[in-house]
Amino acid sequence: MVQMGTLSREEAMRSANAHALIAWMGADSGEIDAHISTVTPTGPGAVVLCSDGLWNYHPEAQALTDAVPEAGARPHEAARTYVSLALQAGGKDNVTVVVIPVPPGGPRAGRE
Repeated sequence: MVQMGTLSREEAMRSANAHALIAWMGADSGEIDAHISTVTPTGPGAVVLCSDGLWNYHPEAQALTDAVPEAGARPHEAARTYVSLALQAGGKDNVTVVVIPVPPGGPRAGRE
């Protein structure tokens, strides 16, 4: 709804439907309309994939970066720190975090 312009980001976060499940994957999911996005990092660091259990408490990407500035150097420790941040903020939802390091030179560095 935010992308369609019918709600602001703040309104969407407060909505009773903020956590409505609109699709899932599994044996009983039937036919799904999968969406694929490609992201190419622009420099070294980390890509953080997380569920709304973290994002609801820390929705600004820069704030997540600032909270764990060396996430790419220690991805396992960074993921644990992000989970801890979500739990300390209230943690009323499942929290899933994956931290993927991006080396200097980008994701294709060293490949020829």
